[in-house]
Amino acid sequence: MSNNCGLFNGEGGGIDTSLLFFFLLLVIIFCNCYN
Repeated sequence: MSNNCGLFNGEGGGIDTSLLFFFLLLVIIFCNCYN
């Protein structure tokens, strides 16, 4: 089982970290809309 997405192995970490943070922010907004 190899991880090719590069999210946690440091390959292009800047872009992936930004996308991960943006996705997390999106989830928080989504949860707030339904509360």
